[in-house]
Amino acid sequence: MLFVASTAFILGAALFVVRIYPLMIRIVYRIGRKHWSPAAYVSLNNIGRSSTGRERFLMVFLILTVSLGIFFANTARALNRNSEEKAVYSIGCDAVIQEEWTTQGVTMIDDEGNPVVTSSFAEPLYERFSQLAGVNSTARVYTNNSISIDGETVNRPERKDNVVSSTYDCRLMAVIPGEFANTVTAIDRLFPVHINTYLNGLSECRSGVILSSIFRDEYTVKQGDTVTVSWGDNAPFEAVVIGFVEYWPTINPYTSPEFAIMNLDYVLVQTAPEPYKVWLDLDDGATTAALYDSIKENDIKASSVTVASQRIIEEKNDPMLQGLNGALTLGFITIMIMCIIGFLIYWILSIKSRTLQFGILRAMGMSFGEIVTMILYEQLLVSAVAIMISFVIGHYAGILYIPLFESLYSAGDMVPALEVIPLRSDYIKIYAIIGLMLLIGFAVLGRLISKINISKALKLGEE
Repeated sequence: MLFVASTAFILGAALFVVRIYPLMIRIVYRIGRKHWSPAAYVSLNNIGRSSTGRERFLMVFLILTVSLGIFFANTARALNRNSEEKAVYSIGCDAVIQEEWTTQGVTMIDDEGNPVVTSSFAEPLYERFSQLAGVNSTARVYTNNSISIDGETVNRPERKDNVVSSTYDCRLMAVIPGEFANTVTAIDRLFPVHINTYLNGLSECRSGVILSSIFRDEYTVKQGDTVTVSWGDNAPFEAVVIGFVEYWPTINPYTSPEFAIMNLDYVLVQTAPEPYKVWLDLDDGATTAALYDSIKENDIKASSVTVASQRIIEEKNDPMLQGLNGALTLGFITIMIMCIIGFLIYWILSIKSRTLQFGILRAMGMSFGEIVTMILYEQLLVSAVAIMISFVIGHYAGILYIPLFESLYSAGDMVPALEVIPLRSDYIKIYAIIGLMLLIGFAVLGRLISKINISKALKLGEE
């Protein structure tokens, strides 16, 4: 239905264009009718006063085929980019390592003076990760999927309506702002400002917290409010709200609508150390095999290693995505072939059927060069204009209909959301393909025109 609807939109736009195009040609003709050359005069009259609609049919055909080709190319690009963005967003960087932490006993004195032995995590040597092969930068990232945020009784006790309830489950990510900024792979279009702006806020306000937008929109928390954060056996501590975000790398707002981002240095001062993950930013030439070998050489006992490049391969191997790519590629190739064949058939039949007209024009004093110029003007006014219009229609068809492909997936699987971002390189490739096709068509038409027996047509025109 998406393909049918988009095709109907393109066809309707093409019919609208060919309806008003002859009127525009007549206006152009009247503006300069005292200055047009004989070739331009005949071309404008043929197109502006066409009663058979031959030129209109060709324009509809070219607009439909070229616009569909552009739509298919933009659809394939958007789906492939989205699969890559989903993989990058779900990991947040080039690679993530979770190392196994050991526990150690700690003796403490309780209020009665009795020794109490408790266990705590022993943090491994963090500097080892920066020595791994191909690593450009590293970042410590602590996550906790169940913390409590209380904004009800801290600094605004007078307001009781719709404020964050105590013991509200929330997902926490704590980072070192400088490390995180150098390591994270963020998708800029998901943020109103660059992600480093938020990280700078955490760096300047160590006790700051960035909350998801649901706290602002539904729980009426405001920037500058103070909230209480707690989890586990840790004592509650306060944090100042410095901003709100819709998205944050690795956090799915559909499955985790309530989340908070904090400064890890501040969190470690307030709570006991807990295992964190290490995010890695790899050099461009780094390989996954070299990374795994380096992990073994540095005696890092990793419980899990996630590499973005492998996740991207998994996303692109999705059967539905491969099927759509195959259909779109085959459709693009087929449509381009149909375009050049239809283009050639029309102009060959048109030129052969107008041999008598050429003879009459020659008998009236028009030179052979002016006849060729007349045909060239008609090519520009019909074929070239139709192709230029088709790029506009194909572009807007993509903007309107490509986002609807999200209906093929659940909302939770489309993070980030599908968005049409045409690349100049894609359009350049399409321009090159269509330009090559037109050159082939012009070469065939030029050879055909050179073989027309104008002398016989000239005699017939004189008669």
